[in-house]
Amino acid sequence: MARIYFRAPACVQCSIYQDKLTIRQVGILVIGVSILILLVIFFIQSRLSRNDLLLPEQNPKFNTYGNLNNPEALYGPDVHYGIVMDCGSSGTRVYVYIWPPHSGNPQDLLNIQQLRDQHGQPVVKKVTPGLDTFEDNSEGASDYLQPLLEFAAEHIPKEQHKETLLYILATAGMRMLSEQSQKAILQDLQRDIPKHFDFVISENNFEVISGKQEGVYAWIAANYVLQKFGHGEDDHPLVSVSVDDTQHVRRRTVGMIDMGGGSPR
Repeated sequence: MARIYFRAPACVQCSIYQDKLTIRQVGILVIGVSILILLVIFFIQSRLSRNDLLLPEQNPKFNTYGNLNNPEALYGPDVHYGIVMDCGSSGTRVYVYIWPPHSGNPQDLLNIQQLRDQHGQPVVKKVTPGLDTFEDNSEGASDYLQPLLEFAAEHIPKEQHKETLLYILATAGMRMLSEQSQKAILQDLQRDIPKHFDFVISENNFEVISGKQEGVYAWIAANYVLQKFGHGEDDHPLVSVSVDDTQHVRRRTVGMIDMGGGSPR
């Protein structure tokens, strides 16, 4: 049978010897002291974890999250921004990404992260319906995307708009249109967006991607997030692959299945 020993403080021992307390009184005293100790521990723990109970905007842990006045506090100096618009069959979403300068080490990948706001939430916004609904009104395509572009612009420092890359990639809905309609919509975007925004706009960054491209991009994104493209010794499973009769050892990647609305692959 296990034995539990409790050594009372000296003052308690003196009181016990002097006043000859009963066993019951000693037990009550021990319980009281134990409860007091537990209350002290609970108080200390509650003070240490108080920040976790605060609202995000009050919590010091989040005071640099997406802080537009001081983005360097979280991401370092000379950060870069990028905007991606995913024009699907049911609607269009805009995402804002941010990354610090590359380390210069060929073993390192760019540390690309989705920008988060002051509440720690990803910066993303959606409008409906899809871009393909402007098949007979290509001139309205840029107006349709205007709220998304304004939303993204609000989360990027004004002085960095001219360095911010903008990608508009259309998928299933647009693929169903004729090539002439696709071209008319994209031309409207390339013509009108630069009138209102200073983002870096390249003709090659506005396109209707194929189902194969969409699948490859999704595969790259999934494996990037899982750090499957990284280098170095770690706990990731490794695999040996042959490229041009040369064996390369890399991290084992994962496969994926994307069951989209109008983009079955």
